[in-house]
Amino acid sequence: PGRVHSTEVFFGLSPERCRELVGWMRRNAARLTSAAWLRDGSTSMFDGDLTPPRTAVHLKLVLRPGEAAFAETASHLVDEGFLVTMDYGADADALAWQALIRPNYEGIHIVDARNENYDQCTAVSYLECPGLQDLTTSVDFTEVAVAGKELGGWNVKAYGPIFLLELGFDETSLELGPAGDLLNLGHLVDRASGLRTLGLQAWYRKLELDPWASFKLLVQHRGSRGSEWNLGHLSMQWPLQEMPRLFRAPSPCWGRDLTKPPLASLITIAAHHTLGIRAWAVYVQDAAEAKSPTEAAALVLEDRGSAPEEERGVHEVLLRQFQALLTNGGQPLAHLLDQQHTSQQQAYADAHLALILVDYWRFLGQDNAPPQDRWEEVRHVASLRHFPQLYGEKTFDRVFDDLSRFVFANSTLWGRDEFPPYVCLAAQALHGTCCSSPAKAQAA
Repeated sequence: PGRVHSTEVFFGLSPERCRELVGWMRRNAARLTSAAWLRDGSTSMFDGDLTPPRTAVHLKLVLRPGEAAFAETASHLVDEGFLVTMDYGADADALAWQALIRPNYEGIHIVDARNENYDQCTAVSYLECPGLQDLTTSVDFTEVAVAGKELGGWNVKAYGPIFLLELGFDETSLELGPAGDLLNLGHLVDRASGLRTLGLQAWYRKLELDPWASFKLLVQHRGSRGSEWNLGHLSMQWPLQEMPRLFRAPSPCWGRDLTKPPLASLITIAAHHTLGIRAWAVYVQDAAEAKSPTEAAALVLEDRGSAPEEERGVHEVLLRQFQALLTNGGQPLAHLLDQQHTSQQQAYADAHLALILVDYWRFLGQDNAPPQDRWEEVRHVASLRHFPQLYGEKTFDRVFDDLSRFVFANSTLWGRDEFPPYVCLAAQALHGTCCSSPAKAQAA
């Protein structure tokens, strides 16, 4: 008898399972349509010209019905209050991009495989040795947020990297130390009296394997009590939108998109540069006349409406940049991926450091000292906590100098070019807005 050897076997879903997935498919219909179109246009770049040609192309995504069920069940347990979710994960658009740039990856991570079983387990298949290793997937925080609103009345109050938990304690009613003491900032380095342990050093300088899918914090709320709570000016800088944003970054100010996989960020930024000023209308219609990224970012912040749909013409530009990247002979793709991955790790570290320095600047400015004195005091405080040694002197000086030039010395960012994300985030954290139009900047 004949034999068929395959690494994949497809099964039909039961009616019960299909009903369980209807909500997810409806909430992601537009995103799946766009992602499938990009997958179709990039398939030949991965597979070449096959003979006979493919009769079907697959977009591999991990579906987790438990995310919606989790939010709905929590609403039955809590009449009013907060739902706090912390886990590895990203937004739905980032996960869709991961499926596009790694079309044969099944989205399952193997963690903590036992060394003595590695050769016969992990190296063979993640299904080879059940019970001997940890299998996990990335949380789709968009699904938790959107399904939570739909099924449980949960409103998103904050979302972003978990290090946001460390910031802005002095603006709450908590009293962590005597008046005027830096302990009131709530920074772990101060509460632990220094960078004494490897764990604490890793909190500030851990190079995550995939920063875009690293530990995130999502805070949702329902009811009246506590409805005014927020995590400060950065509460919503990592957006969770039902409307797909395969093209858009969190802000036109950002020179790279830290919310997407590194290769996807490279593609989307190249598409932005290709579109030029036409890119800004994809964020909000009012930004169509913007002449610079910072002016567009200011208009985005002023607009409280929902973002427009990313039209097919925008995705055509994305596809061309995607194809160009995959066929680029300038350098090996593996080398480019490693380079971009390292750059994203550094960008997340820069953001954490910048926001710590903003906290120091804000706190130490309560005595209205001259700016030059404050710069020196902030540097001195950071040096006492060994941040220059932890992040590296060159990195620390670069971040500190950029903040001194663009953030501490100005009320908003403005100019012809986008900025590194840590500069945009620092300006938002300090001033409540990152950017302004040239006219507003000159008036100020």
